[in-house]
Amino acid sequence: EWFFEFNPVQFKHGERLRISAKVYPKVGIPLELKGSFLDYPAICGLDVFPNNQTWGPDYDPALYVSGRGNDETGDGSRDNPFATIHKAAYYGLGRGDTNAGRVIKLLEGQHKLASNSEDRDLRSVNSSGMKDDQWVTIEAAVKADLCPIVGQHTGAWKCKLYFKNVHIVPTTVEDGAEMFNTGRQGMYCFDNCLIEGKSRESGYIDPETEKHTTSAMTKGGPHIFSIGSTWKRHFQPAMRIVDIQSHYDLIVGDIMLTGYTHLASGVSTSRHGFFVDDDGTPPPESGVHVDFCQTHTGGRHDEKVIQENIIIRNCTEWTRNGGQQLFGTFGRNDVEESEFRNFAFVGNRIAQWAGIDDENYPGVRREDGSLVVGRARMFAWGVHNTRNCLFQDNIMFGKGNWNGIATKNKYTGEEIEVQYPFENGYGSPMYVNVMWRDNYRTPDKEEYFMPTPDATSGQGSGTPEELRFDPETMTLPWTSPATGVHYEGDASKLSSHRWEDYLNNDDLLEKWD
Repeated sequence: EWFFEFNPVQFKHGERLRISAKVYPKVGIPLELKGSFLDYPAICGLDVFPNNQTWGPDYDPALYVSGRGNDETGDGSRDNPFATIHKAAYYGLGRGDTNAGRVIKLLEGQHKLASNSEDRDLRSVNSSGMKDDQWVTIEAAVKADLCPIVGQHTGAWKCKLYFKNVHIVPTTVEDGAEMFNTGRQGMYCFDNCLIEGKSRESGYIDPETEKHTTSAMTKGGPHIFSIGSTWKRHFQPAMRIVDIQSHYDLIVGDIMLTGYTHLASGVSTSRHGFFVDDDGTPPPESGVHVDFCQTHTGGRHDEKVIQENIIIRNCTEWTRNGGQQLFGTFGRNDVEESEFRNFAFVGNRIAQWAGIDDENYPGVRREDGSLVVGRARMFAWGVHNTRNCLFQDNIMFGKGNWNGIATKNKYTGEEIEVQYPFENGYGSPMYVNVMWRDNYRTPDKEEYFMPTPDATSGQGSGTPEELRFDPETMTLPWTSPATGVHYEGDASKLSSHRWEDYLNNDDLLEKWD
């Protein structure tokens, strides 16, 4: 921990101050933590903007918006508010000005987000996610359910927005579609908010244009931060950079993508997958993954991809929901320089049981089309260059394997001679400096969870027995000659990777809920 104090009157009002630190590890090169998120997305320094205006008992820098306000006669005060966020966003501004640092507070009434201004002189006044601008804050001044944001003014608002204690609940699918799909000029932070969509569909084919139209509120492009917020009824809201103690309910698609996420802490889920909605509406018919955390390159097959500096800690997807919890590879991207590195997966509780019982199996659906059981693997992960990764103190209930054990080319069918330890296709090890420490099947830690092919309790896919861990004759610590992964903990009893051993888990659900 480190602390920093300063006197704001020593600086200009709104002047950016950049705070940096240097980390001295016991082993390795000191790492200087400086620069903003825009300078280096994976290592954030801290920017602060002092407010040294004269404060008094009646000082209120905010502009107010109310369902009973008036854009023509209002002045933005609490007693004489504006009618729209759009008016407050551009009030008093001209060419060369900025709304960065502006605070807009919502009073009773239904509100719509602003849009990019129709005035050419005001097109560049919006705070930008591509610059070190201050946020434009939108905050509830009354109870959040009394001042919901239900749509958009006339289109997208490309602005750097900080939402505080706000409910964003579009009235229709169209009102919410692409609300936060604004490219890199947009940037969003949701602090103690409810973001409730109207659809779990990815989109639909417009009958007039015959083109795909998205229904999703978020897509790739803008950076998103979520703090203590609830996301309900969405298709794959997986574009958060930082996600702290947020909850996800009625989500179809992935919760996190490692190509975006740098920190996820305390994230939890419910009804993740193909569940019937509150009003009885069946889930969408989709073959999309419902993974808790997935690694892929987003279609970037022929260029260097680096995913790095990612921490996922104390997250939970445990009871009767979700598909595969940690899943992925770089797929067709086998560029030699591409790497996944500097990753910590610590203190999480994840399970692949999703309603399994004697009569159900992976892929079975109910009469209404909802999926009873998700995909069969809780853990199936690893890219051709996996470097500097720590998996520690996790509870991991289900089957799992390290990627890289294919014996045939999945595109040509050609037989492949497996090299041990697994190679990346360029003569180098696939897994380097990967630590697996104290990961167990259930909270009682009676069974050690070890992915295959290293565990003899699961399928080895041709890996020789002498290269796999045998709890009868071996002890930890142990470095696998098959994968190169290093293991620590108590592996006197290995958890099973046989699917039938994960049936009838109501007793475990009751015990560990």
